[in-house]
Amino acid sequence: MNKTFLIAVFLMWILNSGFSADSSLMNIKDETKSMNIVHIIVNNRILKAVLVDNSSTKALMELLSKGPITIQMHDYGNFEKVGPLGTTLPRNDEYITTEPGEIILYDGNMLVIYYATNTWTFTKLGKIVDVSPQELRNILGEGDVTVTISLPKDMEKQGYKVKITIGGRMLIAYLEDNATSRTFKKMLPLTLPMLNLYGRELAYRFPDPLPTECLRSDEYSVGDIVYWPPRHSFVILYKQTGEKFTRQHVGHVIEGDLAFLEEAGNVVNVKFELLDP
Repeated sequence: MNKTFLIAVFLMWILNSGFSADSSLMNIKDETKSMNIVHIIVNNRILKAVLVDNSSTKALMELLSKGPITIQMHDYGNFEKVGPLGTTLPRNDEYITTEPGEIILYDGNMLVIYYATNTWTFTKLGKIVDVSPQELRNILGEGDVTVTISLPKDMEKQGYKVKITIGGRMLIAYLEDNATSRTFKKMLPLTLPMLNLYGRELAYRFPDPLPTECLRSDEYSVGDIVYWPPRHSFVILYKQTGEKFTRQHVGHVIEGDLAFLEEAGNVVNVKFELLDP
């Protein structure tokens, strides 16, 4: 009887210890995962990238801890954007075939973003996530481009996040720092009755114009939040139609699925709230 009791106690101790160890391991994994995320700003879009774990990325993260890095990049071989880092990182070269979105260190001092495949010997740093290869190619555009890489904490200094609530569903958006977004921020929290238009967008037409500072006329991306000056329209774009129009880029939805908006009705109440003010 005593022996049975001792075995039972011992088994309970193992189970409890195992649970605690698993919980601790999960916490460590979550913390490691958050530590390996960087943001890439290119052509007024904010992309998220997850880094691999090697000495190259450790050195890159240490570099980023001192502030964002801006790189002038150009096209090469019709499969990549490449530019000088301005410093040398440790190399972990291997012979690999790249995929669209992969971030590569070449020769220890060149940063490469692939939008197509290539096979060579270089160091893998990570990969851009949550965008399709075609979306990535559209965002990177043609010709020279300025790319800024930063830690998530530095992104908060350059803009702000908003929570968007639509009929019980929640989206998270990042709004960049410009004249339009600064004016919009002063209005928050705000609920707008937005029109569901053209099978691609929610739009609210402000009575008075909002200020703008840098209009663009290229192809938009799904999830873009923009301002259309002719009708004072504040717009969330949820479907791609290929149309190009002149607009002020305001931000982009970074969390949440927008597909449900196609069936959301003709007029949709949308609540915008500032996150971590």
